[in-house]
Amino acid sequence: MKKLRYLFLAMLSMTFGMAVASEVTIDFNGMSVAVSSSNDGSGDINETWTYTQDGVTIAVSPKSESATNPNRFWGTNNGPQLRCYSGTITISANQNMSAIEFNATSNFNMSASTGTLSGKKWTGSATSVEFSVAKNTQINSIIVTLGAGQGGGDTPTPVETPTFDFTTSDYGMAHSVSGQESGNTYLPSGTTFTSGSVTGTITSKSGGTTTARLWETNTGVTDFRLYAGGKLTLSVPQGQVITKVVFEGSDVSVLEGPDGAQLDNGTWEGSLNAPSFTCAKVQKINYIYVTYGTGEEQPVEPSYATISTFPYDIVFTGGKGDFVIEDVELGGLSYVWSVDASYGMKASAYFQQTNHTTESWLVSPIFDLSSASSNITLSFGHALNKFSDMQSAETQATVWVREVGGQWSMLNGVTYPETQSWNFITSENNQISLASYRGKKIQIAFKYESDANSAGTWEISDFHISSGTFVVTYQDMTMSEATAISIESGTTIPNINLQLNNALVVYSFQRESSSGVSHEGFFVREGDYAIEFYDTGLGLQPGQTITGSIKCKLAPYNNQPEVVKADDANDTNLSGVTLGRGTVAPYEMTADEAYESNTHLGDLVVVKNATIVVKENESNGETMYYVECPNTLLNGKNEDGSEYQYNATVRVQDYFGGFTFPTSVDGAYDVKAIYIATGKKARRLYVLSMTPSEGLPTAINTVEQEGNNAIYNLQGVRVEKAVKGVYIMNGKKVVVK
Repeated sequence: MKKLRYLFLAMLSMTFGMAVASEVTIDFNGMSVAVSSSNDGSGDINETWTYTQDGVTIAVSPKSESATNPNRFWGTNNGPQLRCYSGTITISANQNMSAIEFNATSNFNMSASTGTLSGKKWTGSATSVEFSVAKNTQINSIIVTLGAGQGGGDTPTPVETPTFDFTTSDYGMAHSVSGQESGNTYLPSGTTFTSGSVTGTITSKSGGTTTARLWETNTGVTDFRLYAGGKLTLSVPQGQVITKVVFEGSDVSVLEGPDGAQLDNGTWEGSLNAPSFTCAKVQKINYIYVTYGTGEEQPVEPSYATISTFPYDIVFTGGKGDFVIEDVELGGLSYVWSVDASYGMKASAYFQQTNHTTESWLVSPIFDLSSASSNITLSFGHALNKFSDMQSAETQATVWVREVGGQWSMLNGVTYPETQSWNFITSENNQISLASYRGKKIQIAFKYESDANSAGTWEISDFHISSGTFVVTYQDMTMSEATAISIESGTTIPNINLQLNNALVVYSFQRESSSGVSHEGFFVREGDYAIEFYDTGLGLQPGQTITGSIKCKLAPYNNQPEVVKADDANDTNLSGVTLGRGTVAPYEMTADEAYESNTHLGDLVVVKNATIVVKENESNGETMYYVECPNTLLNGKNEDGSEYQYNATVRVQDYFGGFTFPTSVDGAYDVKAIYIATGKKARRLYVLSMTPSEGLPTAINTVEQEGNNAIYNLQGVRVEKAVKGVYIMNGKKVVVK
């Protein structure tokens, strides 16, 4: 009762203290006016154009005498657009105006006769404002706020609306300057900045370097950048509340407000002393408008969407969609759940080598099962790792269900992996009947918990509510996107719809593993990218071209992704492609390029005019062959400690089996092979053929010309004494044991 009395008094005070604010929208896109085009001047403004709506009058003057283009209404796909190049736009009203907001394109170049014009929004207190147009300005609509302030000049409005304008002010924060050393200057957690009575505070996951910076381009333009996991809290003095926040910038609608929901057009409204905003990916913020005043905080209730049409499918690599994160305990962190573009929604409370005690829920929208069939089914893919043990994983990563208005209860029937790893239990193998909830409205939640002894990682890849036969959702991916992915050992990325455009099969193989199991595969090139298809059963041969899409999953092999069968092996077939014929030719690269190139991995290549170096593996006596890189020098030491330089090499290996190296490797060779990465920088050539190059001198002949008593190692460096190893003596290779 006391709270209601205070609220009534506050409303009474506001009613008598100022006029009730209202908005008038002048929508040019929806007007019925003549429009101009490149060959028609019907919409040109040759004398002052006026328009009045709900007590607000817009007056647009003709162009100035020195200007070239006329002010005019221009025809666009969305309807008429006001385009002014010079002159003035005067906005007046029969009562006080406190704000004028222009819905305009990036072409906006005006100044105001009174008040403050920041970005595309004017604030102040006046009954008439004249805007001078400097150059091309394109306006779709104008929103005028009436009723606040007393009118007749620039007296401050009772409700203060400070603006953070990062394009013109840094508010005392350090800059990250593009292309300079300071480009990596991130703002530390706890950084604050102030405008008027509003303070912004930046926090990261758990102190230290945060995911935010003030970015300055080489042209001097700045914006505030908040990265994934960063949090921005806006606060006002005690006794006051923030009622509205508007962000302007790039993709600000994916910012999440205090209720966990994404902002509507970059705008949040509520009643909090210190609302916080988080993001799942980088936000480039130019301006922040904050409206606040005296009042009481209102509790923030999570905002849930309602879904009544099924199937409902979401792949979390693209974001959390309609799901809402509800944090119960963060243990000093700023977040637990985050979006991973490769693996989906990820929960972890292990940060800076410390397990933090947390509890955080990922809550679904409301599912209205009133008209659902009796076989309604929930399914999701997930992986768990780094918990103290599997028992902890199953008790700290749990799934819950509740009827709307009811209490949460743990959902039975969830399939967990037998051991911890990054391997996903797929949606197809993790299906739970929701038949008992038919006719009800329910929510599903993923509850993550951690403590000082166990703070593992839980990844949710996809989520489905189906009514009938389960349908897998595949993620479209191009060859260039697939080859750029880094996949952790022991994991896979399921449900990929690999899109190919005239991709060429350059080599196919069959080989038997050490355990006697037969495997088949082929390598496919598209432009500068190539990838291996392994045990897919597609049976394609060199020279065939592929256009279309193939359902599959990606697995790691030698630091590269390879294509394997989808979880439902029947989905990996050629029904979605068109086959053609092409000409197979190896990509030509030098030995130096082959040393650590990042292009054409998994491709058919030829290294021409290569000098072959033979080495002996001291541990097993195996003879190993290498291509010498003539222009890539590495540093080494002799047994006596003296230093020397030698040429880098790339190993040539008979991986596919059946290749016989030449008995003599004197001279230069053209080496045709499949080019493979065996580490982040290590490269290898899976040899297919070695043919002598024509007309080139050999390294042996060069040595012989210097004298028969000289001794050289296989890098061509002269040594005084031959110790254990392979050397060149008298123009021949000699093994010293």
